[in-house]
Amino acid sequence: MVTCRGINVVLASLCILWSLASEAQALHGQGLAAEPSVFRRVSQATISARDLLRQADVHGERALLVTLAKERGKWRQVLAEVSWGRPGWIDLALRLVVVAEEEQAAELRIALEDALIVSPKTVLATTSGNPLLLSVVCGPSAQRSYGLATDSVSERLSAILTLRLEEDKDTRTPLLNAIDQCADALEAVRD
Repeated sequence: MVTCRGINVVLASLCILWSLASEAQALHGQGLAAEPSVFRRVSQATISARDLLRQADVHGERALLVTLAKERGKWRQVLAEVSWGRPGWIDLALRLVVVAEEEQAAELRIALEDALIVSPKTVLATTSGNPLLLSVVCGPSAQRSYGLATDSVSERLSAILTLRLEEDKDTRTPLLNAIDQCADALEAVRD
C-alpha cells in the first residue's frame, strides 16, 4: 500500500493514482497491464461535490463521512479535489471537517491546508470569516511529523502574504479581514 501523507499538492493526484495502481496490482497480480483498469476505476469512482453536498443535506454530514470511509476510492477523490483548491470541494470539506472523527478530520485538515497553499483566495472566501473555519485552515498543522507541520505553516503563510500583496489595502473587505486574521494566526503558530 502506498501512503500519500505529507506530500505536496502537486504530487497528490500522482500518489492517488499510484495507490490505486498498487492496489490493482495486488488484487490482480498484474504489473503495468493493470493500469488501464485503474484509470477506469478512477473514472467510475468520479463524483461531484454538488452530489455529495446534496447527500449531506439529506442524510447529514456524519452519514456521508461513514459512507466515504467505506468507499476509499471516493474518499481519496474528495481529499484530492479539496487539496487542489476546487471551490465546491472546499465547501464540502469545511462542512465535513467540523463533524469528522479523528483520522478523517486530520485528512480533511491536511487537504484544506494544501488547498490554502494552492488557492488561498478561494479557501478564505469560502470560510466567510467564520472563526471556527478560519482556525481549521489557518491554525496548527494536522501533519503528524514536525518537519511536515512546519513546512505546512510556512507554505500557508507565504501563500497568504502573497495574496495580501495582491489585494487592495485601501478597501477593507471581508476577504482582506480574513487574510489578516489568517496571517496573524499562522504567524502565531510559526513563532
